[in-house]
Amino acid sequence: MNSNLIKPLLFLATIGLISSCVKLEVPQKEIGTTQNFKELKVEEKFTWTTTKPYELKIIGFETLNPTKDILRVKSIDGNILVEESRLMNESFTLHLDISLDQKQILVQYGSLEKLIELNSSEISFDYISARPAEIIEE
Repeated sequence: MNSNLIKPLLFLATIGLISSCVKLEVPQKEIGTTQNFKELKVEEKFTWTTTKPYELKIIGFETLNPTKDILRVKSIDGNILVEESRLMNESFTLHLDISLDQKQILVQYGSLEKLIELNSSEISFDYISARPAEIIEE
Protein backbone atom coordinates (compact mmCIF):
# COMPACT_ATOMS: atom_id res chain seq x y z
CA MET A 1 0.00 0.00 0.00
CA ASN A 2 0.94 3.52 -0.50
CA SER A 3 2.23 5.36 2.63
CA ASN A 4 0.09 8.35 1.68
CA LEU A 5 -3.01 6.15 1.95
CA ILE A 6 -2.00 4.48 5.27
CA LYS A 7 -1.82 7.71 7.28
CA PRO A 8 -5.39 8.87 6.55
CA LEU A 9 -6.74 5.34 7.19
CA LEU A 10 -4.96 5.19 10.59
CA PHE A 11 -6.29 8.66 11.42
CA LEU A 12 -9.87 7.65 10.58
CA ALA A 13 -9.56 4.38 12.54
CA THR A 14 -8.28 6.26 15.57
CA ILE A 15 -11.13 8.77 15.39
CA GLY A 16 -13.61 5.92 15.07
CA LEU A 17 -12.26 4.16 18.14
CA ILE A 18 -12.25 7.30 20.28
CA SER A 19 -15.77 8.33 19.28
CA SER A 20 -17.16 4.83 19.86
CA CYS A 21 -16.12 4.77 23.55
CA VAL A 22 -19.09 5.18 25.83
CA LYS A 23 -18.72 6.32 29.41
CA LEU A 24 -20.58 3.95 31.74
CA GLU A 25 -22.31 5.45 34.73
CA VAL A 26 -21.43 3.65 37.96
CA PRO A 27 -24.19 3.86 40.55
CA GLN A 28 -23.01 5.86 43.55
CA LYS A 29 -24.09 5.25 47.12
CA GLU A 30 -25.76 8.27 48.56
CA ILE A 31 -23.55 9.84 51.19
CA GLY A 32 -25.49 12.00 53.54
CA THR A 33 -24.25 14.52 56.02
CA THR A 34 -25.08 14.40 59.70
CA GLN A 35 -25.14 17.07 62.33
CA ASN A 36 -24.56 14.81 65.37
CA PHE A 37 -23.80 11.21 66.37
CA LYS A 38 -27.46 10.30 66.82
CA GLU A 39 -28.01 10.72 63.08
CA LEU A 40 -24.91 8.72 62.12
CA LYS A 41 -25.75 5.43 60.41
CA VAL A 42 -23.26 2.54 60.57
CA GLU A 43 -23.46 -1.20 60.09
CA GLU A 44 -24.70 -3.23 63.06
CA LYS A 45 -21.38 -5.11 63.26
CA PHE A 46 -19.36 -1.88 63.55
CA THR A 47 -17.64 -1.40 66.91
CA TRP A 48 -16.79 2.02 68.30
CA THR A 49 -14.25 0.60 70.72
CA THR A 50 -10.74 2.03 70.49
CA THR A 51 -9.40 0.06 73.46
CA LYS A 52 -8.95 -3.57 74.40
CA PRO A 53 -9.44 -4.95 77.94
CA TYR A 54 -6.47 -6.61 79.66
CA GLU A 55 -5.99 -8.31 83.01
CA LEU A 56 -2.57 -7.53 84.45
CA LYS A 57 -1.68 -10.02 87.18
CA ILE A 58 0.88 -8.65 89.62
CA ILE A 59 2.67 -11.45 91.45
CA GLY A 60 3.86 -10.24 94.85
CA PHE A 61 7.38 -10.66 96.21
CA GLU A 62 7.41 -12.25 99.67
CA THR A 63 9.62 -10.46 102.18
CA LEU A 64 10.03 -10.57 105.97
CA ASN A 65 9.04 -6.92 106.27
CA PRO A 66 6.18 -5.95 103.93
CA THR A 67 7.07 -2.80 102.03
CA LYS A 68 4.89 -0.33 100.18
CA ASP A 69 5.98 1.13 96.89
CA ILE A 70 4.49 2.86 93.85
CA LEU A 71 3.19 0.70 91.01
CA ARG A 72 3.20 2.50 87.66
CA VAL A 73 1.83 1.14 84.42
CA LYS A 74 2.57 3.30 81.39
CA SER A 75 1.92 3.15 77.69
CA ILE A 76 4.99 3.25 75.47
CA ASP A 77 4.25 6.88 74.61
CA GLY A 78 4.49 7.76 78.33
CA ASN A 79 0.82 8.02 79.34
CA ILE A 80 0.29 6.78 82.90
CA LEU A 81 -2.44 4.12 82.94
CA VAL A 82 -2.12 3.21 86.65
CA GLU A 83 -0.21 4.82 89.50
CA GLU A 84 -0.91 3.65 93.03
CA SER A 85 0.82 2.69 96.25
CA ARG A 86 0.71 -1.06 97.03
CA LEU A 87 2.18 -3.59 99.42
CA MET A 88 4.80 -5.35 97.35
CA ASN A 89 4.21 -8.77 98.91
CA GLU A 90 0.57 -8.85 97.77
CA SER A 91 -0.58 -10.47 94.53
CA PHE A 92 -3.50 -8.84 92.73
CA THR A 93 -5.07 -8.26 89.32
CA LEU A 94 -5.59 -4.94 87.58
CA HIS A 95 -8.22 -4.48 84.89
CA LEU A 96 -6.91 -2.18 82.17
CA ASP A 97 -8.38 -0.77 78.98
CA ILE A 98 -5.45 -0.12 76.65
CA SER A 99 -5.51 1.67 73.29
CA LEU A 100 -5.61 -0.71 70.32
CA ASP A 101 -2.48 0.84 68.82
CA GLN A 102 -0.33 -0.20 71.80
CA LYS A 103 1.79 -3.36 71.47
CA GLN A 104 3.61 -3.11 74.83
CA ILE A 105 3.27 -1.48 78.23
CA LEU A 106 5.93 -0.49 80.75
CA VAL A 107 5.45 -1.66 84.36
CA GLN A 108 7.53 -0.06 87.12
CA TYR A 109 7.24 -1.49 90.61
CA GLY A 110 9.85 -1.03 93.28
CA SER A 111 13.29 -1.14 91.69
CA LEU A 112 12.14 -3.28 88.76
CA GLU A 113 11.00 -2.06 85.37
CA LYS A 114 9.71 -4.39 82.63
CA LEU A 115 8.35 -4.03 79.12
CA ILE A 116 5.39 -6.37 78.74
CA GLU A 117 4.15 -7.51 75.33
CA LEU A 118 0.39 -7.26 74.82
CA ASN A 119 0.13 -10.67 73.13
CA SER A 120 -2.82 -11.88 75.20
CA SER A 121 -5.65 -10.34 77.20
CA GLU A 122 -4.07 -11.89 80.32
CA ILE A 123 -0.60 -10.54 81.06
CA SER A 124 1.55 -10.73 84.18
CA PHE A 125 4.37 -8.99 86.06
CA ASP A 126 6.64 -10.64 88.61
CA TYR A 127 10.05 -10.10 90.18
CA ILE A 128 11.73 -12.99 88.45
CA SER A 129 13.86 -11.47 85.73
CA ALA A 130 14.90 -13.50 82.73
CA ARG A 131 18.57 -14.47 82.97
CA PRO A 132 20.56 -16.39 80.43
CA ALA A 133 21.22 -20.02 81.38
CA GLU A 134 24.51 -20.40 83.20
CA ILE A 135 27.09 -22.72 81.73
CA ILE A 136 28.15 -25.36 84.22
CA GLU A 137 31.71 -26.46 83.77
CA GLU A 138 32.69 -29.95 84.82
